Amino acid sequence: MQGSTLTQLGVVVVGLAAVLFGRLSWARYELRRARAALPLVLGGWGTRGKSGTERLKAALMESLGIPFVSKTTGCEAMILHAPPGGHARELFLYRPYDKATIWEQAEVATVAPALGARVLLWECMALNPHYVELLQAHWMRDDVATLTNAFPDHEDIQGPTGQDVARVIGGFAPPGRQLLTTEEGMLAILRSQAQARQTTLTAVPRARFELMPQDMLARFRHREHPANVALVATLAEGLGIGWVEAVGFMAERVVADVGALVVHAPVPTEGRMVTFAQGQSANDPLSFRHSWITAGFEEPCPAGQWRISIVNNRADRVARSRMFAGLLADTASAHRHVLIGTNLQGLRSYLYQAVDAHLQRTDLDSPTATARVFAHLRIDEPGALGDVLARRLGAPRDAREAWRHVVAALEPGPLTSWGAAQERAQALAPAAHSLAQALRSATPTWAEELVTHLLLASARYLAFQAALAGNRELRARLYRSLVEASLVIVADSGASGDQIIDTAVHAAPPGTDLRLMGLQNIKGTGLDFAYRWVEWGEVHASLAALAQAGPEERGRILGDLGTRNYGCVMVCDGVLAALASDEQHVELRPVMQHVALARQALIHARTAGSGRGGPLASAVTVLERMLDPFHGIVRRRRGRRILEELAAMRISHDQAQRELKHLVDEQKGGWLLGGKH
Repeated sequence: MQGSTLTQLGVVVVGLAAVLFGRLSWARYELRRARAALPLVLGGWGTRGKSGTERLKAALMESLGIPFVSKTTGCEAMILHAPPGGHARELFLYRPYDKATIWEQAEVATVAPALGARVLLWECMALNPHYVELLQAHWMRDDVATLTNAFPDHEDIQGPTGQDVARVIGGFAPPGRQLLTTEEGMLAILRSQAQARQTTLTAVPRARFELMPQDMLARFRHREHPANVALVATLAEGLGIGWVEAVGFMAERVVADVGALVVHAPVPTEGRMVTFAQGQSANDPLSFRHSWITAGFEEPCPAGQWRISIVNNRADRVARSRMFAGLLADTASAHRHVLIGTNLQGLRSYLYQAVDAHLQRTDLDSPTATARVFAHLRIDEPGALGDVLARRLGAPRDAREAWRHVVAALEPGPLTSWGAAQERAQALAPAAHSLAQALRSATPTWAEELVTHLLLASARYLAFQAALAGNRELRARLYRSLVEASLVIVADSGASGDQIIDTAVHAAPPGTDLRLMGLQNIKGTGLDFAYRWVEWGEVHASLAALAQAGPEERGRILGDLGTRNYGCVMVCDGVLAALASDEQHVELRPVMQHVALARQALIHARTAGSGRGGPLASAVTVLERMLDPFHGIVRRRRGRRILEELAAMRISHDQAQRELKHLVDEQKGGWLLGGKH
């Protein structure tokens, strides 16, 4: 049998090359035509705050009634679309396996004119300098671009030094156009890059954001960084809009990213009052520090007030894991750290290394320095802690005083290990049980939890006292043990947001005024966790409006609450607590019944998932993984078609939102049997 000749092989290669070249040429032609159809293109980049800045720009355009499309790639890739005079609506931007490519920008740019946009806003997601040059200088050619800052990050690609990172970021300057920035430390490098591209660089003076009135910032429903607001307000001035007017427009219209710094309203659940601060998008030391201080997590804690961090780790962010391990060891002072995500074993090892380094820098021969380093763990005096918690849970005064008396009478004595401290604390078990039995406003579960937490708090305090009285070696050994005991591990990277909140809440004693803060990353395991707090924010806003609503508006709000698909026990608890004082109203009973049934179903779902499985389920999972690359091609085409159908006005924004969200969910698994992740 005669094989193919070299000539025949060459014909095939040339044919394939011609097809590929033809497709690329057509794609570039469509991109050039789309860019020519857009009167105004505004791009944005920077190390931190770029997604929030793009959303501020979108709010500005919406307030002017200008139809626009905005691509933002913050916590999740999104398109914001506003028709003429309409409100911006979020649409998920489908990314195969959550991986960004530069062709994503080309797709958005070509669909923007079809959606009627007169302005295109876009956030640069490229890291490679060559891709940045291609996107800016050849594809988009921004009329005006913004750079939030040039902090060191992604040094493995753009580094190795901070100056190298700044040079790459400076390459975003649009040739012959205008660039605005609030960067200061690397401003000289950005100026050099701008001059090389004949770009007009405008640096926003520090006074413009440092002296921004607090009442203006207070108009935002979430915590906006003043520098980002000042940057967009300066952009607005160039468009003929006054500074104060622009800030007002932004505050009124901005659609906040799920990762925006927000301190949510307190919610009562499981016998605790829980407040959450969203800091998962602050994933560099400066941003983390700003969020930590702004949310009040650096302040002292009175007895009964707890701080717990929820650290979302990612296996593909090793450098960031090491950095946050150091922050947990040195800066993030909390009672507990709940670790979620992937590569948790790696994060723990980095944390132990950072703790050892911290101890080596500490003079453990000094009692003062020892007390200061142990204060990082926020160790409570168990007598005062039990008194406050039991009072909040309804225990009488005599029972609380008896507990404090027993704790005060316990002799710390010499201890050689954390295990010995736990054994010594067991002497308080009878008194703890007696205190728990005196609770009047607690369920039996809360009483059992109170005993467990008080004994653990007592062991921590005994270990601390022993460390103060011991030598250097004992102090270091006990500190390491207490750090390890403060970690709460959620090993399942597929845990739902409801499960994570449940774990974090029960890491603190009942009766606690608990403050949680999300840290490090938001994608992956932490995303559903973040959306549960977005859900509570929406529900709390409805509950607040209910108190002031007239009959017609009240009926609408109750209708929404009574038909809502709740995704978290905590949110259900918040609704039931808010409506409990008014439950004599007949109109509230169906709502409360719906919420109570949803709560029961969610509690059942927490444990039902662990019971599924078996050989059949494993076989289906394996088959789904084998077929998923082919199904991914189908999902990608469906994503394009949904946007095309929306542009042709054959489907509504609501339908487009649902279908694009469904595509994103499908890629997380469970599509073969039609399940939902």
